[in-house]
This record gives sequence, C-alpha cells and structure tokens, in this order.
Amino acid sequence: MSSIYTNENITLLKGYLNRLTNNKFKKNIQQYEGFDLILKNSLSKNQNNSDTLTNLNKKIIADVFNQIKQLESETKFLSRDYEQMPQKPNSNVQYSNNFDSKPPNNVEFSDNKKETENLPDTKMVYDNIMQQRKYEDEQLYTTQKKDSEEAMSWLNQHGDNKSTINSQNLQNPQNSSTLTPSVKQVEERYLLLENENGEENRVNFVKTFGYVKKLQIKNLILNDKQLVSYNELKQKNIKNISNNSMLFVEVLINNVSVGSLVCFKTDEKNSQLMYTSYDYLTVDDLITKIEFRFFDEKRKELNISYNLSISNIYVGSSLMKSKKRIQSKGVTIDDAFLKMDYKYINYDVEFNVEHDDVVRIQDDNYELLGHIFTDEKDEDFIINTNVKVEERNTLIIKNTNSIDENSQVEILTKSPKFYLHLM
Repeated sequence: MSSIYTNENITLLKGYLNRLTNNKFKKNIQQYEGFDLILKNSLSKNQNNSDTLTNLNKKIIADVFNQIKQLESETKFLSRDYEQMPQKPNSNVQYSNNFDSKPPNNVEFSDNKKETENLPDTKMVYDNIMQQRKYEDEQLYTTQKKDSEEAMSWLNQHGDNKSTINSQNLQNPQNSSTLTPSVKQVEERYLLLENENGEENRVNFVKTFGYVKKLQIKNLILNDKQLVSYNELKQKNIKNISNNSMLFVEVLINNVSVGSLVCFKTDEKNSQLMYTSYDYLTVDDLITKIEFRFFDEKRKELNISYNLSISNIYVGSSLMKSKKRIQSKGVTIDDAFLKMDYKYINYDVEFNVEHDDVVRIQDDNYELLGHIFTDEKDEDFIINTNVKVEERNTLIIKNTNSIDENSQVEILTKSPKFYLHLM
C-alpha cells in the first residue's frame, strides 16, 4: 500500500486542509459535502507516482484545495440574486386554487400591455447572469494562482518539520495560529540539480520546486572541455571553458525568462570548474520547470553539452567471427572479453571520458565496463588498453538491444550541477 494511504499521512493531509479552509473560508473541511470523496480521488490519482511523500502531499493538498475553491465559487453563484422580480401593487385579492371556483369580480384577466411592460426581460436577466458568471470565473482564475502560491509557500515552510505538528493542533486549527500561511514569510532552501535534459548551451529540469520568491545560483559545477570554432576564413580557434573567468546564465521559469545571473569562477580542480553568483533573480512563481542557458564572458552561446558522436559499433562476439585479426596490447582478449552482450562503441574524440563515467544512450543509462583505444587497419582490429586517457576512443558497455549509430552518447556524470539557493 502506498505510504500516502497511512492513517498518519491522511490525518496530516486533513489537518493542513482544515487550516487552509478555516483561514480562507472560515469553514471546516467536513462542512463541504463530498470532501471525503474528493480526497479519496486525489489520493488515487497520485498513488502510483514515484515522487517523494512530501511532494505528493503538496500535490494532493493543492488539488483538493482548488476543488474546494471551485465549490465555494459555485455556491456563491447559485445563491446570488441576479434580478429581483418586480412586485405588483398589492390588490389584497385572495381566491381559492380550486379549478371549479370562479375568479373574483375585482380581478382583471384581460391582456394589459401596460402591466406586462413591468415584467422582467428574460433576455436581460440571462445576460446579467452570464456576465456575472464570467466575472466570477475571471476572479476565480486571477485569485487561484495567489491562493496556490500561499498554500505551497506555507507547505514548504512546514511540510518537512513534522516535529512541530501534533495531533492536537491538527484537529484544532484555532490553536495553530503560528502556522497560518503568509507570503510575507520567507523560507531559505537549497536544492541540488543534476542529470537532466541538456543540449548545446542549455539544460532544463521538469520538476516542481514549490513557490519561490527569489533564486540564486549558489554554486555551479562544470567539467572543463575544449571548444573548437572556425571563423569565415576557416581559421581554427581552440578555447577551454576554463578560460572564462565569468559566465552569464539566463534563467527561464516555466518557459519564461526571468533574467540573467553573472557567475564568477571561484575554484578549479581536476578539470572541474566552480562558478558562483552573488546576486538574486526575482521569481515570485510556482516553479514546475526551470531552464538554464549559458553564455561566455563575451555573451556568446557556450556549448556545455557532453555528447559524443558514434563512429562505429562493434558487438563483442562478432569480432571473433570476423576475418580481421585481433591484436591486443595491455590485456589478453579471450571469449570472456568478447561476449555477445558486450558492445564496443567507437566515437570521435571530443573531450576526456573517465572509466567511471555513466553514459545515456537512447534513454538508457550504462556504467562503463571499460574505456579503451580501438582501430581498424587493413585486416587487423587493434585493441589497446594502455594508452593515455585522452587517446582512448571506445566505450565498452553491456547491452542486448540494438543501438542506432546516429544516436548520441551523453556523459551524464559530466553534466552541469546546480546548487540553488531558493527563498
């Protein structure tokens, strides 16, 4: 059974929701008809989610609270008196509803145009209702984001501090005034991001970070590599990332740019570069996706991807059956080394790969079994394990599936790492 269904967790969820509805609408959750079903459906939607329990609780609370707000909106709509029916002058006439009775003499039942003009225009009433409904929908839309931000901010402040929550204040929201959500409160958090979707000069992470007021790149770790470029005269220029004493990093929140941070190089060790920003960007949003774009100190796009282009792929067992003679240096090549599920992936040397790197190919991750040099010369296939790291050009992985030679080999362990300061 999913941990979100434990009695302790359900009590926790009801406690948070009770405080939210008390604070927003001055009601307890049990005053809402169908609340238990709403909570049950939200739990069911998230039971197979592999996210952390804290993040799942945030999603469930936000989902249920939004449905409660919708119930509040509908209640206001249905109870609103859009058009008061005009009253006719009191004639003090009374008569029986008996169909056999005759109408009183002092009541005129003939068509009277003058009186019908006082009756409400049904089209006007309908238009008024629709205009009011549209207005309420717009109000709901504009306030929903703010309410969600308040809820998420409050949850982020108190969601991981279970020691401050006991059964008494869960059942009695009035005793929990210190936990009242407020966007004025600022909680500082630190978040490590690594190994997500990256390409050329950008990398993005599709995750929910909660409501964030400000953001700082506390630390940025890049692996150094050579950057080769050519000008219009075909002149070659070689420059390392480490040659940049500072970088410009543009930050996009939910696909919208919120500005750029200047990151200064603060350390360099074993080909790893450390950069730090000393300024903040104002976010003021609920983050579900964040993207970083890199530019060098001259504000030109900086290629921070660590992808290798595949030249050839050799299957271990097929090498033994080929007509080529296998020549080896540094290791004895036998049947145990040339297995059916061993693949030798030959690539164009672009930067150093280390033997303990992890690679991603066609959405699958692999730990390297080896990192060697291979070459084909006439009838010979050369395998050399004694060359320097920078001269190696072949990765060995264990894989039984086919690999497209047009695929990219992404070195996950060399992807940028972000240590963010969130407020």
